[in-house]
Amino acid sequence: MDTLKPSALTTELLNTGQSGVPLVICSEAPRVRKRIESAGYQEVKINKELSKRLLDIPKEDRPKRVEKALKGMLNYHVPIFVTDFEMLFDPRYEIDVLRFFCEKARIINVAIKWPGQFTDGKLTYATPEDPDYHEFDCNAYQIRIVQ
Repeated sequence: MDTLKPSALTTELLNTGQSGVPLVICSEAPRVRKRIESAGYQEVKINKELSKRLLDIPKEDRPKRVEKALKGMLNYHVPIFVTDFEMLFDPRYEIDVLRFFCEKARIINVAIKWPGQFTDGKLTYATPEDPDYHEFDCNAYQIRIVQ
């Protein structure tokens, strides 16, 4: 895991310097989004589109088919900036969200807007009391955190 400041997000890094490593955006700095957009990243909002795709699948089959539907959705050939993906943390789906985006980053440049917290080398989503709570040890993944 590497940690970057928003000022390190140069066009060169965004276009060529990722080497298959996703950027996990934990910064609220407006310049981060502007730099990602100006580098040609396509924003992909997952929740609404994935929900639509899953409606055609019987409820009992959704956990087995959600990852395939997600992969079909993200069949892009341009860099992507992923937002609105909270539904992936649903425990029924059993998706390792960070691993999924690491795999996608081997094909195209990926930046994700983290919907939780980054503290002490860990990314979290929700609170421990919530059923969809997740904690990720960032050292177990090859990612770059922008904070």
